[in-house]
Amino acid sequence: MMKKILLSTMLSASLLLPQLTYAAEAPKAPMFEDISPEYRFFEDIQLLLNQFVIDPASNFYPFRPMNRLDVAIGIARAKNLPPSKQPSQFKDIDVTTLEGQLVQAVADAGLISGFPDGTFKPTKTVTRGEMALFLQRSFQLIEGKRIHFTDMSPRVASYEAVQSLIHAGYTTGFPDGTFRPSAPLQRGEAAHFLAKAVQDSLTGFYLPGIYIAAQKIPAGEYLYVSIEEEGKFTLRQRSGQTYTRMTPANAPYYVTVKQGEQIEFVNGFLYRSGFIRHQPKLIQTTGTYKVGYDLPIGTYRAHVAPNYKEGTLRILNDSTVEAPVKFQTTLQDFIIFSVERGDYVELEHVTMEPYKGK
Repeated sequence: MMKKILLSTMLSASLLLPQLTYAAEAPKAPMFEDISPEYRFFEDIQLLLNQFVIDPASNFYPFRPMNRLDVAIGIARAKNLPPSKQPSQFKDIDVTTLEGQLVQAVADAGLISGFPDGTFKPTKTVTRGEMALFLQRSFQLIEGKRIHFTDMSPRVASYEAVQSLIHAGYTTGFPDGTFRPSAPLQRGEAAHFLAKAVQDSLTGFYLPGIYIAAQKIPAGEYLYVSIEEEGKFTLRQRSGQTYTRMTPANAPYYVTVKQGEQIEFVNGFLYRSGFIRHQPKLIQTTGTYKVGYDLPIGTYRAHVAPNYKEGTLRILNDSTVEAPVKFQTTLQDFIIFSVERGDYVELEHVTMEPYKGK
């Protein structure tokens, strides 16, 4: 029985490192007339303009409320998500426009959802608490030591997301000890948050070595890619259980590292999953790919890679080393299959492409 598969875009391993460099240079376009060098978020807006996250215009309107359309577009561009080619899942989003395709891209990736009535409500104002939720989900921010705000408690929907922003250094709240989660998010504040996410993409990768989660690196999901030669990573759980994986050159593998666990790897790089800025990618014949993030949504045809007699295809629930297997098959010919958002597709000597048939 076929399962529905949802997917987004994957980064060619050999291109990862060059694409993670952003020079601090003069603006490629004039700054906005209403933004002066004295404005507290001047450098953030300049960075977003340089990195094509925002477009040049005569004014930026930093004190106006930010709406859901602009937040979705900002997140899509900050992550370099490609415009979606899928039909719109929202009544009020036109996917014949670039803006609509970017909204659908963040929806495909599960970063921002719509409303029960089938709308996206693109002009609806975003609150500071809602932006915290969007950022936590989009960039996989994690909590650290909790900070007390007089206007927040664990019962507030955005409480954990706000704590993750504090831990990641996005904000400290207001001098009066509040965070104001229900206050409208100003466009200048949104620029600051998005610029921090782009800056973090510069430090979201690690060189070969030994790392302990929540000490040397944050706990969370990572993408390991060896470069030009065979790689190897070893995960040691707190229980003492050890998992070792050998990886082909340039093949990407997701792995979740929990608090207190140790990961050791040789050759290549370990990338924080949420901080990879996506570029058009080549799907290798071996590796793991995150549904709704690395590949476009849809149905696929998989077949044995050239020069091999058989291959293996697995669909996993998550990226932990003990992830439950939802589906597994050994291929000697081809298979047509679908997946759901949040699945991970693991290939070994298998190629796949979108399936256009009935």
